[in-house]
Amino acid sequence: MRVVFLSHTAPSGVFRVGSHHLSREIARLGHSVAHVATPVSLAHLGKAMRDEDVRARLESARAPRSDADGVRQFVPLVPAPLGSVPTAVNEAQLRLTGPWRRRRLGAFRSADVVFVDQPLLGPAIADFPRAKIIYRPTDAHHDPRARAAEVRLLERADGISAASASTLEQVTAGTGWTGPSTVIENGVEYDRFASAGDGGERSGVVYLGALDARFDWALVADLARALPDVSFTIAGPRPAVVPALPANVALVGAVPYAQAPALLARHAVGLLPLSDHPGNAGRSPMKYYEYLAAGLSVVARSSDELRRRADTNVHLYDDVVGAARAVTSAAAGGEAERAAGRRAAQGMGWADRAKRLLAFADSAHRGSAT
Repeated sequence: MRVVFLSHTAPSGVFRVGSHHLSREIARLGHSVAHVATPVSLAHLGKAMRDEDVRARLESARAPRSDADGVRQFVPLVPAPLGSVPTAVNEAQLRLTGPWRRRRLGAFRSADVVFVDQPLLGPAIADFPRAKIIYRPTDAHHDPRARAAEVRLLERADGISAASASTLEQVTAGTGWTGPSTVIENGVEYDRFASAGDGGERSGVVYLGALDARFDWALVADLARALPDVSFTIAGPRPAVVPALPANVALVGAVPYAQAPALLARHAVGLLPLSDHPGNAGRSPMKYYEYLAAGLSVVARSSDELRRRADTNVHLYDDVVGAARAVTSAAAGGEAERAAGRRAAQGMGWADRAKRLLAFADSAHRGSAT
């Protein structure tokens, strides 16, 4: 088959998201796969000289390429950033780039399946007239423009594959959706993370990921003050504003995905400090299983989604006092606890996720609920 992903993140940066892993695994199954990321805009040109990721995205916009797994990587170039302009303008600029995509997508215009992670790219599905459209929300969208785009996309979609039951419920709420849907959680490159976690001394707490509105800085600061003898490592692209933090918190900046397993393997506890952001309620965080595969115990703020999973070595908290207890308990966990976490992660490989996603797409027919 020919398979296309319309995704929110290009693989040129430090983050690896579900569409990157799924496109790789589907390509390994013998299918032709294209991965189209959120466009780079003319507004990004001024950042190209100082931002390596922007330069890489601009290069992909100029010359699409096939990566080591055979996935064709595309980054469209548009006048204005998606979501920064009115809906009609956004749709118009995507239509204006139609000839660009037609020349470069080539045979992929006759794609059999298009998986859409980024609803603001919804108008681009017009370039794939014979494809089955599967919306694959990884989080619920609370931004009004993204939500409006999501609702419009559902009018065209043949099925929904959400990363959590809560996300599926939020996405379909108020839409009258009666089509097929399923839940396929995010997974993990188990061998990559498990192999780096063998042997060696472990200590301290680590967080690895985005440092955006979904990250609870206040909790981290209060937790570090409550546990002054515990070291905390926070890894992720540094935001413009960082609050004052205790001396036992180290900000190490962005860590490339290839170096993530080694970083995790040096620590005993993986932290998921989820903020009050509404998008956290149904998140299926990829770091959850990456932490477990790397042999860490997990400490996370309680949510409906994580409570459902809390049958492995996962310690949930509701406040800073509970978080301090959870870190202390998690740090004392022995090899049996780490082994239990690894077993839980081992069954969540991306190859299995990809096969399930393709099977759902094959069975999905708009108007027939599953």
